Amino acid sequence: MPTGEKTHQTVRHLGSSARVIYVDRDPVVVAHGQQLVDGDDNAWSVEGDLTDPHGVMVHPVIRRYLDFTKPLALFQSATLLAALGKRRRLGSSGVLTGRGIAVGRR
Repeated sequence: MPTGEKTHQTVRHLGSSARVIYVDRDPVVVAHGQQLVDGDDNAWSVEGDLTDPHGVMVHPVIRRYLDFTKPLALFQSATLLAALGKRRRLGSSGVLTGRGIAVGRR
């Protein structure tokens, strides 16, 4: 869950009604996130684990509110390098592109 202005707030400031779904594996973070999006009919906070992408994709909120026939954006913050596990080293960086994940040294 981000701190400062949240993604759904930024989206609303831009005048968009885009749907925003926060996903976290920690139920406490999910509950706090739900409080933060309370009152926004186009934002949700759900429990899921990025190491189980199928589980995230079949979550009822994801299935109901995301239309995979339309353009989507994925913001992944403070999770990618943790998911790479042992590849993570001080000074390492990661880039997610349309063709995969690149990990390298700075």
